[in-house]
Amino acid sequence: MDFQTIYLPIGVPSYDLDEARMKYNDSIGMLKLVDKNIVAPNGPIVSVKELCEFLKDKSPTFAIVQNLTFATGVFITEILRSVDCPLLLWTIPEPVIDGQRLRLNSLTGAYSAANVMENLGKNFCYVIGSTFADETVDEIKTALLAAKLKYSLTKLNLLQVGNAPAGYGFGKGIETELMRVFGVNLVSVEARQLMEAANSYDEDDVRHFIFDVQNIVPNLFNIDRENLFAAGRLFKAYFDYCNQNDIGAVSSCCMHDFINVYGTPICAVLSFLNDLGFPAACEADAYGALSIYICQYLSKMPAYFGDPVSMDEEYNAITFWNCGMAPPSIAREDSRAQVGTHYISGVGPVMDFGCRSVDHATVFRVGKKADGTFRFFIAKGKSLDRFKQFSGTTIVIETENNVRDIIEKSVKNGWEPHYAVAMTDISKELQALADMLGIEVVNF
Repeated sequence: MDFQTIYLPIGVPSYDLDEARMKYNDSIGMLKLVDKNIVAPNGPIVSVKELCEFLKDKSPTFAIVQNLTFATGVFITEILRSVDCPLLLWTIPEPVIDGQRLRLNSLTGAYSAANVMENLGKNFCYVIGSTFADETVDEIKTALLAAKLKYSLTKLNLLQVGNAPAGYGFGKGIETELMRVFGVNLVSVEARQLMEAANSYDEDDVRHFIFDVQNIVPNLFNIDRENLFAAGRLFKAYFDYCNQNDIGAVSSCCMHDFINVYGTPICAVLSFLNDLGFPAACEADAYGALSIYICQYLSKMPAYFGDPVSMDEEYNAITFWNCGMAPPSIAREDSRAQVGTHYISGVGPVMDFGCRSVDHATVFRVGKKADGTFRFFIAKGKSLDRFKQFSGTTIVIETENNVRDIIEKSVKNGWEPHYAVAMTDISKELQALADMLGIEVVNF
């Protein structure tokens, strides 16, 4: 089924239908610019009978319910009986305040609908704004993008490679939870299977990939030749598995599993997967991989993934670090992406660079509380113009809010040590997604 948006302009005849029709025409014109394929009735829906008739052959994946006038809770009850998808409730401001009768009373209609949805446990997004306001258009676009993301999650196969090391259970994906809350399908495979596939290839199978990478990473051939081609074979094993099994995101065990058994780290492999459209997290962090996927979907660009390792109060900044993984495309433009050796094992290739500056960035995490419920960590800021802070990869985020407060509160509240960083502001879209999923948001 393709993604489909439906527009439901509801009301009752006891209000000003001429005014309502004007608002309907204005709304249709605006919504067609937001989604040219939107499905809409020919005019206001002013009875439950009309509503049922319009909905009987529809299967939308996103619904915009607009109170053109007041409508009782019967309308929204019928909508919820007929469709099962994310919903945006839209209130129109009262057009005239002149001491005379109410023309529309859209706001009371919104309260009626929201009360029904609360009692039925239906999550929804909400906007109050005129059909001409840029802010209204932006909020509708935000909700639409979040709805498309939610829909894409129901199609996502998230690959879990191996197991997390001791002490990293916070990232362990649970199939039923991922399916129930996000609609995500968890696919598991042993790391040994991918290592065996990698060992079945020879140098000719990956030579073109190695030389393609050299154009992106200037110092690539500083790495031991044997390790370099071993990483190339491992990349092919992951890349082929993802393509053959319709994988959309990857959570992989890493350092000890691969350096000790295979002889070469996985860091560079996961880095290039991120750049090639397969959001990937290390240390077998399934919820980290989900966080990266969400960031990449909303920002349309690869995201960073790492640990908060340093607080700089002078610049109100947090340094995030990864021991060897980051998409080469987000490296600083002057130094470009570089490779090095792992800071513990001395074996390469691992990525080794600082990330570029951007005016807007979002730190994000799909986290879990002690009771098993999910929550979203969201912090807005910008990426500073900083060279690599430590061996591996780093990004320095100046946060909008006080950095000490962010660190102290997130540590005291037991947040996980892994975070995704989107290279743009996606905070509104994340809030809209959380509203649709019924997930708590903690803004830092």
